[in-house]
Amino acid sequence: MRGLLEPGFALGDMVKEGDPAGRIPFPEEPERAPRELAFAGAGVVVCRRVPSFVAPGDCLVHIASDV
Repeated sequence: MRGLLEPGFALGDMVKEGDPAGRIPFPEEPERAPRELAFAGAGVVVCRRVPSFVAPGDCLVHIASDV
């Protein structure tokens, strides 16, 4: 199901695993609770999708870390 991405981060933010990453409300199903997102890893946000409709499997954000 498609939803509208509401990112909770900005380019350059340092994030940790588990930090809130935003949410996805479902305008086509207003009675449905938004899906809360959390980061699966840690690093700095280097790329992000602009607020837009998203579907399962879409890339929303890239984070980078020192190796």
